[in-house]
Amino acid sequence: MPTEQDLRSRLNEAIVSSPPSNAMLNQDEIIELMTELAKRRPVFHSEADFQFALAWLIQEKHPDWSIRLEYPMQDIGAIDILLRHDSRKFLLELKYKTLNTDIEVSGEKFSLTNHVAHPVNRYAGLKDVERIQKSSLSGATIFLSNDSYYWEKGGGNGEHFSLLNGRKVTSETTLQWNRADKALAKGRPAIHLKSSYQFCWLDYADKGFKFLLLMVGV
Repeated sequence: MPTEQDLRSRLNEAIVSSPPSNAMLNQDEIIELMTELAKRRPVFHSEADFQFALAWLIQEKHPDWSIRLEYPMQDIGAIDILLRHDSRKFLLELKYKTLNTDIEVSGEKFSLTNHVAHPVNRYAGLKDVERIQKSSLSGATIFLSNDSYYWEKGGGNGEHFSLLNGRKVTSETTLQWNRADKALAKGRPAIHLKSSYQFCWLDYADKGFKFLLLMVGV
């Protein structure tokens, strides 16, 4: 299993070899944002709490940018965070999937609920990538969790949607459910990924959380 440092190096090599992008945020900048956010907010009460905290931090860093939450977009539905500056736009889709646990940070208590529908959650994380692809805009998805299942387990129901740490997905790949996953597949069509990816889960704070960042159209 490749280490986090190995995966970071491969990601950086991919960035160097890629053509220049005028995207509002690049991979390193988003990792820096998440690193700073972890110092301020190592835990969140909910996905909406995560969305608001990240949007607030971005606004502090870029006061001249327009930022909208749950922004409705034609054909792909509401986007968690829309960033806009002049003629440029950038889309962010977030997932926050937790295990049931109680955590206290600086006197604030967090009672996290279980989000253990792993096949559906993995699918939803990759579906966000496809949704941003369809917008023809640049963007990124961030999957934050304290559940090691996502980065340690590659099989099980919906195995083709695995988010296993180190997994490689080649460009123009279509991910489909197995025949045994018929019930799960209902209302959840196959996902087509245009770009290639290698999944690299990075540490977030010191509460057992990690995040997976996937860049889209950048």
